Amino acid sequence: MIDIKHKQRPLKFSEDEAKYVWLRNLLKAYNIIDNDSHKGIKKEESKRGVKLACKKGCFYCCLRPVVPMTKWEGAGISWFVTEKLKGKNREIVKQHLLNHRESASCPFLVDGICTIYPVRPIACRQFFVFGTPCKEDEDVILTRERDIWTTGIDTSIKVAMNILPLYGIEDKEQILLALEDGFIVKNSKPMHEMRLEILVSGMQAYNRKT
Repeated sequence: MIDIKHKQRPLKFSEDEAKYVWLRNLLKAYNIIDNDSHKGIKKEESKRGVKLACKKGCFYCCLRPVVPMTKWEGAGISWFVTEKLKGKNREIVKQHLLNHRESASCPFLVDGICTIYPVRPIACRQFFVFGTPCKEDEDVILTRERDIWTTGIDTSIKVAMNILPLYGIEDKEQILLALEDGFIVKNSKPMHEMRLEILVSGMQAYNRKT
């Protein structure tokens, strides 16, 4: 599912960013992570002497995901599935959302592909495995934690500078203190515990409007 070998194009939805004032901050944070990941992976491959295992078509980490998410990441997903997701995937995702509590798989996974890839959560954007690709039933955190890599504190600070103002924390010093105190973690909730089924009513209402 991941395609990080090539530098990601900046996420930009100008009309929507003008309509939803929070979206610009969220997309900027995502762009920061993607750019830092691209640079960091190249360095890690050189240092480790092995290639990134994650690639387009990988999806085993999406079958039993534990994905913490802030309300703003949830808002980004809600916007995307409601206004941007089209075609057969839209209908499939609707059904997944209605039944998401019955399956451990990510409801946005369709035929091994992430249908919300541009707005996938921060936790998904920062989780990489080097060396051997993951096996279907493998929990790499338990089996080979050393093969896991995530972006570092510098990236976290830059992301916080864009996310925390959405919570009304705008002073740089206060942002750093909040980050150190685990503000983002404390204000996150596992995706599978969220009432994702309510997104369907928004999708249906948008269909009627358009």
